Amino acid sequence: MSDQVEKSTPSEQAEQKTASKIGIALLIVIPLSIIVLVNVFGKKGPGINPDIESGAVAAANPSTAGEVSNTQAASAVSPDVAKLVQQMTLAANKGNLKAMLQILQLMNSNAKTDADKAYVKGSAFFVEGIFAYYKRNYLRSAEMLVAARNAKVLWSDKTLAMSSVQLCNAYWAAPNEQEALKFARITSKLAPNDPIALFNHGVIEWHLSRQPDAKSDGKWKDMLKAFEQKAAGNTNISLEIVFIAQSILKGDYDKRPPVIRPQEPSEEVGKMIDQLTLAAKAPTPAAGATPPN
Repeated sequence: MSDQVEKSTPSEQAEQKTASKIGIALLIVIPLSIIVLVNVFGKKGPGINPDIESGAVAAANPSTAGEVSNTQAASAVSPDVAKLVQQMTLAANKGNLKAMLQILQLMNSNAKTDADKAYVKGSAFFVEGIFAYYKRNYLRSAEMLVAARNAKVLWSDKTLAMSSVQLCNAYWAAPNEQEALKFARITSKLAPNDPIALFNHGVIEWHLSRQPDAKSDGKWKDMLKAFEQKAAGNTNISLEIVFIAQSILKGDYDKRPPVIRPQEPSEEVGKMIDQLTLAAKAPTPAAGATPPN
């Protein structure tokens, strides 16, 4: 994704209409590239339309490692599948993408009951959400991670926040200011103390509040004041960005503000995932096989 998004193509316009219709469900239907995921829920996404609750602490910029949560296995889930969920959590927190895919294949082959299959499905949402993020398919990543959040097996609010902040940037540059605001709100709900989330949400709310007939509750002021505090001494935040926030608060700024765009994941990781998904076409490991370390 480049720093500036050029004039929308017909396909980009269609994507924007899709996102508008589904709100924070972030639904976009594309073919799945991971064979085991196709086996779990077919070629279309789950079509889930959830709300994102506030208060979950995440960060909009750092690595996803160490930020994966899981729920306690239900009593109806078999011990083998429950153990694999724990192993998936460890692999995800270490950033071991190959192990994540292999463990998912093992879960699929060990699933016997409906409860087992539900856990595999929830884990599949999670894996594809993580993989889509690293492939820079942020809309797909957000959709899958919201589905994983609702499945309550494995989820990562941190990666969901990182996908949302990238989408905020893309829509702001497009420009599609209402969609940018939507994803800024999602990011700040997931990462209420993150300076990037605070700045982006604050400046977008401020900018839109200046339009004719706009209604504003003035919360952008609290966001930018909080950003100032978080940015103090933070070498990752440029002085130019801090100056913009200060100028807005003083009433001295009259331009369309920029938003902060975090670094995108490495393209090399995306290429590695492509190789992993090709390897996933190989026969699924036998039930009871030992997952990788």
